[in-house]
Amino acid sequence: NFRPEQEGAPSATTMDGQNSNFGTNYTTIHDATSGTGGLDAQTAGTIFSNGKVDANNFQINRGHTLFNASSIDKSDPINSATLTLYSNGDTSDTDTACTDDATLVSTSPASNIDLVNADYNQANFGSTDYMTGVVISSLPSTDQTAKEFTLNASGRSFIETAIDTLSGIVKFGWRVQGDRDNCTPNGFANFGAYFSDQGGDVIEPKLVVDHGGAGKARRILID
Repeated sequence: NFRPEQEGAPSATTMDGQNSNFGTNYTTIHDATSGTGGLDAQTAGTIFSNGKVDANNFQINRGHTLFNASSIDKSDPINSATLTLYSNGDTSDTDTACTDDATLVSTSPASNIDLVNADYNQANFGSTDYMTGVVISSLPSTDQTAKEFTLNASGRSFIETAIDTLSGIVKFGWRVQGDRDNCTPNGFANFGAYFSDQGGDVIEPKLVVDHGGAGKARRILID
């Protein structure tokens, strides 16, 4: 079993967390090349959002969940995969102006074990969807409730590529579709989740991969 590792863990190879930006002008915070808050030393937080916080301010959160899948043999096809997040109870969707779907893409932070403010830059996130978008209003708002997301063919291929070329480090990014569309919201759409720094195995982000061919197929848990 492999997990996004806690901040400062010895010999860490992965991490999870989020970058955020906050301000009075939506375009300014959307296009900013650096965030103003968030990062990876958190027990829980808003992993993705696109919203108008109040009459004068907007907020965007962009998330990162990295997994070390190097134990999967390079010859194994990825048959199926799911990624699970656990709600911290902070979920809302009052926006009516934008497409408020949770989306899963690639991310390319400067480091696999630490986030910096510059990792907020939207240029660090890919454009290929690794799952079908999920409406935020359908996500759990009860604390410690799991939401399982099923990866599509592109997502499975992304895992295979990471195993082949990136030492097995699978780097998933999370964005609200409205953020990707550069859509100015009139309400707040967000999902809060637990991260690896909360210190337990039960409610950390979890990647489950079914892989292998005839005669060698097996199921492992990467969480």
